[in-house]
Amino acid sequence: MKIIKYKNTLFIVLFIIVIFIYKLQISIKYPPSSLHQWRQADALSMTKNYFEERMNIFDPKLHFQGSVQGKAVGEFPGLYYLNACIWKITGENYLSFRLLNLIIVFIGLFSLFKLSFLILKDLFLALFIPFFLFSSPLFGYYSNNFLVNLPAVCLMFTGWYYFYRYHVEKSNKTIIISSLIFSLGVLLRPTMLMGILPIYFILFLEFINVLGRKIINKSKYNILFLLTPLFLLLSWIFISKNYNKKNGSYYFLTTFRPYWETINKLDVWKGFIKVVLPELYNSYIIFFILLSFLTIIVFWKKANKYLLIFTVCIFLEILAFVLLWYNNLSVHDYYLIDFYLFIPILFITVFTLLQKNKSKLIESPFFLKIFLLLVLVVSFCFGTAKTRIKYFDQNTFVAKNFISDDENKFWDWQKWNYKNNFKAFETIRPYIRKIGIKRNDLVLSIPDLSPNITLYFMDVKGYTSLYIETIPYKTQIEESIKKGVKYLIINDHSLYSDTTISPYLRNKIGTFENIDIYLLKKKP
Repeated sequence: MKIIKYKNTLFIVLFIIVIFIYKLQISIKYPPSSLHQWRQADALSMTKNYFEERMNIFDPKLHFQGSVQGKAVGEFPGLYYLNACIWKITGENYLSFRLLNLIIVFIGLFSLFKLSFLILKDLFLALFIPFFLFSSPLFGYYSNNFLVNLPAVCLMFTGWYYFYRYHVEKSNKTIIISSLIFSLGVLLRPTMLMGILPIYFILFLEFINVLGRKIINKSKYNILFLLTPLFLLLSWIFISKNYNKKNGSYYFLTTFRPYWETINKLDVWKGFIKVVLPELYNSYIIFFILLSFLTIIVFWKKANKYLLIFTVCIFLEILAFVLLWYNNLSVHDYYLIDFYLFIPILFITVFTLLQKNKSKLIESPFFLKIFLLLVLVVSFCFGTAKTRIKYFDQNTFVAKNFISDDENKFWDWQKWNYKNNFKAFETIRPYIRKIGIKRNDLVLSIPDLSPNITLYFMDVKGYTSLYIETIPYKTQIEESIKKGVKYLIINDHSLYSDTTISPYLRNKIGTFENIDIYLLKKKP
């Protein structure tokens, strides 16, 4: 077929269409905002400190001074460092950060498309798999965001593609490339190890002669290449834990928050089901995914054994992931990005099962493919509505029919609250410098429950109400003065009803829209 010849071009065109459907070409210019602005600001804070200070990748810092000089680290800060390098050429901007993530996402989905086509030899099915992922609200929102979670997953897709090419071509170059890409993925997000462990397990089964066919030439070099991601990950975990311990940082989560240590287990589960899980897919689509998994469980004897092992392994890993980080699942939707490792391999397994057994469904465009197209359309309707509403006011047919009234009201309030309290911080930096506040002058910015949102926008070091939100503001101010804080910055005028902070409001030195600035300690 002629269309097969232009399959790559078709993928690119469809990818661009989705970008415009989600309005990513508009949001790609936005500062950190909307859902999980907190974590986005952390990424930009670390990037900004690289940009302004020593470009030492192993010495990451935040604006929040909750540790020695703000030194703290979680995942490997490679993308933050790379963006700081780009800023050295382009100047500080949001576009380069979001665009870099979107490029990695594109490469990952394109690799997944090529992998699917290599295995399935069917253009429609190969296109369905990556675009089904893209139809997820979670995928749409984070595809051009500041978080590294989705780029890490997409790196794993690219690693899978090159590993499969090694299986087919037996070229040492492809296994080296796959190992390097896997390494980048697990460094950005350690849980991406879930995408490699099934390969290790299959190699183990081959080693003990449970599986007859060999997928890899087990030379010492190939084994070393495959184990490289694991060695690098363990090394980074050791380095990051020691870095945080040395500098007294306890901000980034570098341990588990398991089910058995969770106090309100039922409340977490309710939050996960009602609030977080719908960001992955809507309930009908989740049912479709579960039905697909049930299909390969029921007909497991007819499935490709390698794909079956891979799918079941990742499913069990996802269950382990849920148990180990259970306490975070009711508030952090980006933890569900790891679930994307399961979905494509599941569908590849199901489709090969249908192909292998000469299913009429797989051959007729009037059954499976029409059904899958309808699934994709419905999923994109939900994805479009839930992605757009996080940035834009929505009055479209899709928004009215695929977003509940409660969710619409929530986002209306969220946008109103941000506009009235935090929006001004996006443009305050020149004013801050004009009145004499330098980036190393310590400030206390309240109310701000995040570590870096207001501090990053101002580009000043200091403190917020993080970890001490239950302490009276008077005490927060007094403790900050002891730490050397010079300036108090207030963005919510309702705080003035607390008369106990009045003694600290005598030396007002500036006002920028809704933000008031006070001198707490005279300059020496």
